[in-house]
Amino acid sequence: MKPRWLLSLAVVAAVLSGVVAWGAVAPGSLGDPVVTLSFLRDKFTPAILSETANRVTASLQTKTAAVVASFTQRDKELAAKLAAGTASDALVSAVAQRVGVSLKGSKGRFTAVSFTSGQELAAGQSALVMLTSGSGKLKLAAVDLTTGTELAAGTAIPLHHEIIFLEPSGNAITFTANAALQIDGQYSVTAPTPPTPPYTAQYTDLATALQAMGLFKGSGKGFELEREASRLEALVMMIRIMGEETNALAFVGTHPFTDVPDWGNAYVTYAYSKGWTQGVAATKFGTTMTVSADQYMTMMLRAMNYDDKLGDFTWDAAMSYAVQIGVLRPAEQAAFATNFKRDQMAYTSYYCLDGLMKNTPTTLQQVLIMKGAVTGESASLARSQVTRLRP
Repeated sequence: MKPRWLLSLAVVAAVLSGVVAWGAVAPGSLGDPVVTLSFLRDKFTPAILSETANRVTASLQTKTAAVVASFTQRDKELAAKLAAGTASDALVSAVAQRVGVSLKGSKGRFTAVSFTSGQELAAGQSALVMLTSGSGKLKLAAVDLTTGTELAAGTAIPLHHEIIFLEPSGNAITFTANAALQIDGQYSVTAPTPPTPPYTAQYTDLATALQAMGLFKGSGKGFELEREASRLEALVMMIRIMGEETNALAFVGTHPFTDVPDWGNAYVTYAYSKGWTQGVAATKFGTTMTVSADQYMTMMLRAMNYDDKLGDFTWDAAMSYAVQIGVLRPAEQAAFATNFKRDQMAYTSYYCLDGLMKNTPTTLQQVLIMKGAVTGESASLARSQVTRLRP
């Protein structure tokens, strides 16, 4: 069926033709032969409709061809994929969106925008971008029109490639370096996330007290309370808190691990022989892996004769159990849950000295004094220097 507007145009044309004829000569004369109804219906009207439709179609084809040509000139491989029907649904959708935007006349209105590292660009659906310098990563999947491929979320954006966004919302680029970008479409820019300030040690007094008792030692760089504690450092602290360091250093034996430095071999060998520790693999101890608050508290509870293998507690809830038996307080558990460094390791070790050994009224500090690992005088003097109040 022909469009209603074309039929209306034909009727208007026919009426206007009649008006001109009636005004010029008398109907039925030699100058104006009678126009029959069958002629209007079978010849004149179809001819008008056909010619009008052809002209409209030609106009649309011309405009569409110009848009398609701009894409094929920019990327012949992309055009070949579309023509062969081998393009993915996402790619076809991207091109369709872009063609639609082009027909509306917004094509080519690129805006140059500069970014600093950490800023984020939020882009509207069908927005087209080209990164000209710097680097950034996609928050959601998008399509690379230059190569005709889909880019997964988290992908680094290649330089000088045209990238189109498909999703109605959530499209974004996070810049990992200062960058410049061309964009055609709707967008907004967010401020960079402020850098996390460096951690400042809070428990130097407790580390100093432990050092005075011979239970905590730093390195050539000092206590290094600002960094995370490693598995090996946690193991050494457990051996010291158990009063077993002298025995460990004198022990002769071997262990199967290949990632333990020379200074840690004696500690690992002794703990391995006692069954106090296992590796993370057959030949890997996991020396440099960091420990969480629960993992470290597991070692401290073992030093107080609590046994997770016998069901006293579970390693991943060791902090909760320490609160339950009065070794730690709820505020301390909450504070250390997501931030456990050598600073917190010193804090935990210091207050575990007041914890009771399993099923006894004796504290861990008293056991260390009885073993001769710490003298009563040094413990009293060191702890008298600590004036802080626990939360």
